[in-house]
Amino acid sequence: MWSQLKEIAAQGLPFVCFRMPNSNLVKVYQQKDTALNILKDFDKEGFVFAPFDTTELPTIFLTKDATLSFEYKIEEPKRSNTTTDFLESDKTSYLNRIKKAVTAIKGGGYQKIVLSRSIQAQLNKDATTHYKSCLDSYTNAFCYLFYHPRVGTWLGATPERLCKLKGNTIKTASLAGTWVAENSSLPNWGQKELEEQQMVTDYIIAALKPFSKSVSVSKVQSVKAGNLWHLKTNIEGQLLTSQSLLQVVQDLHPTPAVCGIPKMDAKKYILQNEGYSRTYYTGYLGPVNSLHGETEIFVNLRCMQLSATDATIYVGGGITKDSIPENEWEETQAKSKTMGALLS
Repeated sequence: MWSQLKEIAAQGLPFVCFRMPNSNLVKVYQQKDTALNILKDFDKEGFVFAPFDTTELPTIFLTKDATLSFEYKIEEPKRSNTTTDFLESDKTSYLNRIKKAVTAIKGGGYQKIVLSRSIQAQLNKDATTHYKSCLDSYTNAFCYLFYHPRVGTWLGATPERLCKLKGNTIKTASLAGTWVAENSSLPNWGQKELEEQQMVTDYIIAALKPFSKSVSVSKVQSVKAGNLWHLKTNIEGQLLTSQSLLQVVQDLHPTPAVCGIPKMDAKKYILQNEGYSRTYYTGYLGPVNSLHGETEIFVNLRCMQLSATDATIYVGGGITKDSIPENEWEETQAKSKTMGALLS
């Protein structure tokens, strides 16, 4: 099957291969031409790939013209004896941006601002080989490899679902807070992480209510993604039949977990102060399966953009009034190991 996937990748046509969390079924969608199709609604079968800022870049809809699927048996991840250590050349500038954001939050107008940064690394393998390592390493994540000649190659293992729709039932979750896993011990969450998690939960509930007959919320739980723990709350709503999934997605995206609160003010702050373009990092992506009444969309986290020789890894964290810049830097360093581990 890997030889088939390599052949598909060599054709230069748009394609995506993906595996749902806790599944062993890998699916491949290939488009018959190089057209850059723009998403208009979730009424066709295919795959959506959206940017962080939908006013800057197009929301791509990859059509499902040819398909391939295969069962993949997880193999023990092959790790080298060395780990990928990234240079800290941008540490000072990132710390300064965090300090500036904390000052802005304390000054009023913001409750949370998510700041991110990009890390450059060298590649020594092809994209499909890195994707295989991704499948082996992150079984409970949405693992994907996406290519379009107008956009490039992206690979990721995201732990965060934006929403899942089956019939009129929409399921989503708020995911926030980060704790580096140590042995088998559970994280000891502080007030900063708990408040950040509640902000995300409240935002999603408010976004769903106008489109839903009812909304139910679970208790907060700790979940593990790779070498990190996060706080998670499951949220479920019964959509009104007259409402479009596209409207719900547009209201949910970008969530406070990747943008901030208030959303539009935080987004404006990010675009003016982050210092680079996220492009498709913290956008959303996933298979659209309207013919079978089920669509599942994920947030594009724990991802990297690949070229022939280099990778750009994206990491970030939520900044609040209680944020300690050095701790926030260390959080991004920890997050970088998710994709960095695939390069070692």
